[in-house]
Amino acid sequence: MPPYPKHESVRARKNKSSTATELVIRNPDEYVVPEPPENWEIVKEKDADGNTVERRVKKDWHPEALHFWEEAYTSPMSDQWVRGEHAVLRQLMLLQQALWEAAERGKTGGLAMITAENTRLMKQMGLTMMGRRSLQLTVAQTAETITRIQGGAQGSVSGPRFDALGSSSEEDEEPEEALFV
Repeated sequence: MPPYPKHESVRARKNKSSTATELVIRNPDEYVVPEPPENWEIVKEKDADGNTVERRVKKDWHPEALHFWEEAYTSPMSDQWVRGEHAVLRQLMLLQQALWEAAERGKTGGLAMITAENTRLMKQMGLTMMGRRSLQLTVAQTAETITRIQGGAQGSVSGPRFDALGSSSEEDEEPEEALFV
């Protein structure tokens, strides 16, 4: 993994890209999570004449695919996506569905290819740490910033997105250590 950039006060010059952006974590209730797309499956059946016909049938999403959909749309990155990128998210959801179904059935054939494509698209959409890094995006990483966003007192950050923060108020603890346990 490449080294983190030096602090601005230490740098002799600034090589900051014009596209570099700091993503702000909002309260999870402020995000709008769209309904997931319909999921279809092709089923082969015999018709009255004995011919094999294919028919589309609605299928439920795997719980982990639904979890991915919600996590993606409640990530700080979701504010950066434009309309055309939502098709990539639908594609990612289908990959999540295929990944979890194959894993549960014990079918390892093709699992590596599904995982590789899933990882590639997640990185491309900025849903991984290295993806955000390559896009020169950073997430606000101080407890004070998150507390300001939440609108509460310092140390009172809570909710499903902030479970890793803990409620420790030790002065010697670095904010990054509190965020990433």
